[in-house]
Amino acid sequence: MKLPQATEVVGPRVIDFGKELKAGTNRVAIQRACDNGAMQTNLITSYYIPWPQSEATRTENFNSGDTRALKLKVDFERREARIGQAIACRVEAERVGFAGYGIIGLPPGVEVDRESLEGANQNGVDGYEVQPDKVVFYLWPSAGGSKFQFVFRPRFGINAMNAPSVLYDYYNPEANAAVLPIRFNVQ
Repeated sequence: MKLPQATEVVGPRVIDFGKELKAGTNRVAIQRACDNGAMQTNLITSYYIPWPQSEATRTENFNSGDTRALKLKVDFERREARIGQAIACRVEAERVGFAGYGIIGLPPGVEVDRESLEGANQNGVDGYEVQPDKVVFYLWPSAGGSKFQFVFRPRFGINAMNAPSVLYDYYNPEANAAVLPIRFNVQ
């Protein structure tokens, strides 16, 4: 691609690397030929990593990070249930450093027991948001982390996986600890 001269004022140039990139590691270099003039670049990417190749673990994950550590443990009481049967989710989240978010993934078609969420507010949770596929918990760090549980009930039969559960830094979502989705069978 011919880049504009350093003295030209232009809008963004969009390059689709769809055909040039292959599975595995790729390297993209942006440079001017025979010109040392100033250049501003912004590279925006999106990609998919299969769960087995991710850093997520089955039930518990610890990410030491550069300066702060994240620890997340998610335990669902059962994976098989009847429609309307309560399923408890026990969470242990520890943020060594600053406040963070904890996202607990839910299987499709469940109703979260709001009363159980209010009980979580007594155990280091500053607030929460119930979304269709997850509950977002706003955590405040304390010695030993936050330990709480909440309950949800399936509204219809499913054989599906929940969304992944993630603990991340409010200001740096890339610093996270993730727990793999698990399969729920509700009849």
